[in-house]
Amino acid sequence: MAPLPPPPPPPLLFIERLSLSALAVTLTAHTSRLGPLHLAAHRAPVAFEPLACRALLGSAAALGSELIARYGAEALARSPALVGSLQLLGNPTLLLRSLAAGLGDAVQLPLRGAQHGPAGFVAGLAAGASSLVLHASHGALTSVADFSSAVARNLDERRAPAADAPPPAFALGRGLLGVVTRPVGGALGLVSAASHALVTSVGASPEASPMRPPQWARGAARVSATQLERMLLPPHERHRCHANASPVAALCDTLHLLVLSSSTLYVLDGAAALTAAPLHAVPLHQLERLEATPPQAGSRGVLSVFLCPPEAHRLGVPSCLMYAMDADESLLLVALHEQVRLELAGRA
Repeated sequence: MAPLPPPPPPPLLFIERLSLSALAVTLTAHTSRLGPLHLAAHRAPVAFEPLACRALLGSAAALGSELIARYGAEALARSPALVGSLQLLGNPTLLLRSLAAGLGDAVQLPLRGAQHGPAGFVAGLAAGASSLVLHASHGALTSVADFSSAVARNLDERRAPAADAPPPAFALGRGLLGVVTRPVGGALGLVSAASHALVTSVGASPEASPMRPPQWARGAARVSATQLERMLLPPHERHRCHANASPVAALCDTLHLLVLSSSTLYVLDGAAALTAAPLHAVPLHQLERLEATPPQAGSRGVLSVFLCPPEAHRLGVPSCLMYAMDADESLLLVALHEQVRLELAGRA
């Protein structure tokens, strides 16, 4: 029998010019197990430098491996940020980022308000101080929640029963360990749950909880998606959802209309949603995230809109905007925002 001919070499791919822009990724990852520990990173910032190459020749598999190796090396070079985002360490990276955003607001908002006179300076000072307290509280509570959750998860794993029957001495030691880890793990789980609940509700004032919309909210709620697409959105954008919301920090009854499109979050004056220019138009790549409080019977939800600090300073607003609104609508906004971000990432 004649030997089989060797397989043909893979076809070569020639790329005259390859240009990849800078990438900024927020990573949340959980490992099922890494050695004796369960590790998780929460909202770890990873930035990759732009890449430009010319006259590349090789198989598709080889070129793909080179790209993966290049980005992997960059990720390792930024490992301090990844290590600092580990929940088991209390996520100090997120805490420092929250404090930096709050301090930036505390400095930028009074300076911007001073351009409009003493009253503007006082208003900016109050908004900056409120933002600093909000970010510090959010970062500290998130750090406590992440650390407690990570330790509780690892203690739960320690006391999980083994598949094989252990020796009597080991079983006795495991039993004594369980006597200690069960209450400790349960207590840390309670701390984590309580901290997460405080994180989602921090900054909400008592006046924002009752279901008491302004007098003219009924008229603003009749704005339809078709009207918004025809009179507000550019032709290349599509309406996803809109909802009435009251700014938590407002001193009087104020209604805004939040409109989420396929690429932008618009904040409109609820009294003149279709006749006045938007109060703010924030591209989705300038939004860090949206967070919503879990729904509670008889109370409104709170939506927190976290802007990238440079964009917040450009608009002259705090980097975290909080709105009291219907709890179900706030959860829908968060879910659709994540869906749109994934669609944009898939098209990039």
